[in-house]
Amino acid sequence: MQSYMASKVNNGMPTLIPEDMTAETLYECNLAVEIILEARSNQEQTKWNANNYIEHLSERCTGRNDAVEDNLKNLFPPIHLPMLYRCKPGTVADSEGNILAWYLPGILTERRVNSTWKMLQNIEGLIRMTPSSTSWRANKTYFRHESAWLRPGNANFSPAWFQQGHEQSNPLEVSADLTHPDGLSFIAGLMTTSALIGAILSIIHPAQFRAGIEFLERISSQPEIIHKAELLKHILTFWTSPFGVISVISNRDTPFHRDNGSCHPWYDLLMPLGNYENGRIELPGVGIRLVLERLGVSKAGWSTSSDILQNL
Repeated sequence: MQSYMASKVNNGMPTLIPEDMTAETLYECNLAVEIILEARSNQEQTKWNANNYIEHLSERCTGRNDAVEDNLKNLFPPIHLPMLYRCKPGTVADSEGNILAWYLPGILTERRVNSTWKMLQNIEGLIRMTPSSTSWRANKTYFRHESAWLRPGNANFSPAWFQQGHEQSNPLEVSADLTHPDGLSFIAGLMTTSALIGAILSIIHPAQFRAGIEFLERISSQPEIIHKAELLKHILTFWTSPFGVISVISNRDTPFHRDNGSCHPWYDLLMPLGNYENGRIELPGVGIRLVLERLGVSKAGWSTSSDILQNL
């Protein structure tokens, strides 16, 4: 995909196709590059610099304090007021041309999306809420459920992470959902999908992609630094994502928020799944509403959108 992208941008020679690549995978790779190119050509820019924006963020800037957010909007006005809908591939960049968010509807084929959705249904038993949680991410009041819907809640899969709130006291370990046989089968079934998502990241943020690969190489070469090291060795035979965590977020309303603990220059990706209507993600900091189509990656169903995108 990187070679194909380079040939399209530089009008160079067509890239050589690996002998073991199927026609379907080749089509998916070429489709992804074409959608990324379309998104690059549809760019909107803020009048401010993202680094200046980040310097004005504090712990109070959670995205949920109206007074604080109004002050930020005065200093860093949105591109559009009121917010406008966008449904075609595009990007949002700051005044320096740094891309804050990619919107890539249609970048995955219907067959890819449907197969992933079916695999999600196989791990419904791992999806859960935490009624006593003080965090909106797990609190039941933000989840919705109707008959025939997938169970509401979250599930998290990581080959190496800290338990929440224990970053200083506990070692890195395989996440609990990934120790379950259904969790292992789910991630193993995502090998090609995760690799495709990783290839997309390698184009839209090469440095982050390389950092993710270095993370995997590090824990592969030193499994002893991870709790449950023997299981880790098995997981790394099919973990093809450059992201350290894949999260399933099922039937949750997400309030406006800012992920202050994230690395500002890095992206997350969202893959909307399932049968739904009127899906959207709103970015009040830039004044844009993005339509979440079933066929596409934008900022989960499966969450593997940009930290900066969330920060806006």
